[in-house]
Amino acid sequence: MAQHPTRVYKVINASALLGPGAVFRFRAAAPAGSVGTVTVAGRRVRVALQDYLVNDERHGRVHAAEFLDVYL
Repeated sequence: MAQHPTRVYKVINASALLGPGAVFRFRAAAPAGSVGTVTVAGRRVRVALQDYLVNDERHGRVHAAEFLDVYL
């Protein structure tokens, strides 16, 4: 089985769960296009890992991710 490199992901809709101006980054070895889970403020949230890059002031260009469990 092929191993995937660890990538930095930046959640592009972090303010929907964490408030205005929030930034949430994490590392994952899962391939783009998959869905994983992260722990945010003590609760597990599903996150979709995207295959496109976004700008990040700390890490430069990183892969995008989106929280899935934030909209009602």
